[in-house]
Amino acid sequence: MANPKKIAKAKQEATKFFAKGKWEKALKVYSVLTKLDPRDPKNFQKVAELQIRLDMKGPAIETYKEALEVYMKRGFLIQAIAIGKIIIKIDP
Repeated sequence: MANPKKIAKAKQEATKFFAKGKWEKALKVYSVLTKLDPRDPKNFQKVAELQIRLDMKGPAIETYKEALEVYMKRGFLIQAIAIGKIIIKIDP
């Protein structure tokens, strides 16, 4: 895992871009966060949400699958099921 200060700064930057509607920039920063902190499924989930907003359904499904895997590995089965339902909704 990377430096917690670096992760916190990146999350703050990503949140700022997201709040301003700068989806592409937010996507880039959240993508970096998935590498800096791969144990946080929320980063993967945010990447997938942004990919959906940017009409990137195929990559979004794959990213949601990564989020699902991390939730399962961490024991958050309810959240994993919820992500599975989102995947099915995107691509029945």
